[in-house]
Amino acid sequence: MMEMSGYATLIRPTKLRKIIMGTTEIMEKALCLKASERYELLEMLHKSLDKPDPEIDSVWIEEAERRLQAYREGKLDVVSMEEAFRDL
Repeated sequence: MMEMSGYATLIRPTKLRKIIMGTTEIMEKALCLKASERYELLEMLHKSLDKPDPEIDSVWIEEAERRLQAYREGKLDVVSMEEAFRDL
């Protein structure tokens, strides 16, 4: 039995070492993956950090609705997509 944070556990030390893998070891193992697998891992990690924010989503929805209404009322100067990209 092993003592961890005040709790007794029956996890063998070898299994515990596998569970508590350090950042360096994780990075070394990740670099051994194929490029497509590393990209998939990158996407998963990015998604875990980029959680949706309901407040920001709400603000963008309001802005989109405001712009659509202004367009419908003819209050916006509009340009075609071709014209917009040509000016870039």
